[in-house]
Amino acid sequence: MEEWLETDELKSLDGMMTIVYLPDGCTVKSIRFFKSSEDTEQQVIKHIYQRADFSCVMVDNEGDFRVISTDARAAINDDDERARLGTDTDYLKQLYRPNGDYTPGVYYGHISDNSQAVHIACRDSDRPFFYVLNS
Repeated sequence: MEEWLETDELKSLDGMMTIVYLPDGCTVKSIRFFKSSEDTEQQVIKHIYQRADFSCVMVDNEGDFRVISTDARAAINDDDERARLGTDTDYLKQLYRPNGDYTPGVYYGHISDNSQAVHIACRDSDRPFFYVLNS
């Protein structure tokens, strides 16, 4: 089991993690978590797609997702941990962020068969703006 899974904040609820290694060097990790730090009544499976360039996409089984570019991941890391990319864990705290609590440079969204619920959102890192794109 990976070290970051043992932290109090990001512990898998069942102690299990499935890892899939893709041919292009990407990995997909699937872990059972609470929906967010504020919603500990609801458990979901979170899938973390980690790319070789250190960008990642997190999707839960309800359709909520986060997209973290390499630059955004480096900025999140610089604000706290300052570990070498690839060994950093600060970006994983995005798993626990409740909807409506946005980090600049991280894209949030929802995928659904209901077109009214589909959206992507991002908070501007330079100005106090928040952008939401709906279908």
